[in-house]
Amino acid sequence: CLSAVRKGFSFYQMLQCDDGQWAGDYGGPHFLLPGFVISAYITGNMDKIFPESHRKAIQAYLLNHQQVDGGWGTHIESP
Repeated sequence: CLSAVRKGFSFYQMLQCDDGQWAGDYGGPHFLLPGFVISAYITGNMDKIFPESHRKAIQAYLLNHQQVDGGWGTHIESP
């Protein structure tokens, strides 16, 4: 059992970036923001969680990063 733990630790240590984080494609506003917005909308807390100024900033951000085909990638560098 201890051998498996050590192998798992070594595996994640190998993946860790020099600055201490683990890079991945599934992070940032294009991937996480929709879930927050949908949850706020469904629970009826849109105004409480996202004040008008935040909603305008989110809208501007998304429009500025919208792809030519009208969609968005999972992260800002998506083609």
